[in-house]
Amino acid sequence: MIIVGNIVTNGGIINIPSNFNILTIEDYLKADNNDLPTLIIGWDLAKTNFDKASILKKKITNNLYWTFATSEKRGVFEEDLKKFIKRSYDDYIKGIKFINIDPIIFKINSTEELIEKLKSLVGGFAYLYSDRVVYVYHNFSLFSIDLEQLDFIGFDREKVLSRLREDLMLFEKEEEKNFKNELKYLNIKYIPFLMFKDATKNTTSSLIC
Repeated sequence: MIIVGNIVTNGGIINIPSNFNILTIEDYLKADNNDLPTLIIGWDLAKTNFDKASILKKKITNNLYWTFATSEKRGVFEEDLKKFIKRSYDDYIKGIKFINIDPIIFKINSTEELIEKLKSLVGGFAYLYSDRVVYVYHNFSLFSIDLEQLDFIGFDREKVLSRLREDLMLFEKEEEKNFKNELKYLNIKYIPFLMFKDATKNTTSSLIC
């Protein structure tokens, strides 16, 4: 499972996606790596533990934010929490390029020529979605291959899929069920990236602003 952020509270919290660490302030302060986006819940908790915390700004330092507890300002808490969760997921995929491998636009004239172009994706993670589109994550980029377009222009989709199975980690079952939380916030095309991150257990630093 990927982790996209930390939520720090000493009062407990429910209905948070499982992609977030729920920590006490003690656990957070003694952690070795606090690079993930982090939300401190409670003004008292923030001002007591962070010298740079200001009642006028929700950002304490890079990656570190605070909001009011429900006992302080429930409406503000709910809105800030919602924004933090969404931004944490957005931040997780920030910087990934998306490229649609369109044979017409790229002037690829045959199945064989397309297969040759796809050799550059060897070693990537791929997902066949609904037998219609293949999404591939490789080297900080996401690629899409529209199989129905290949049918339309007379390319051999089965030859393309066969080569992808040889060269990539191609998943063909309904992987959406394994990423239900993530797909509430991220497009289906990011499944290969999520599979890659889950497999390598990497984390990301925040670019939330």
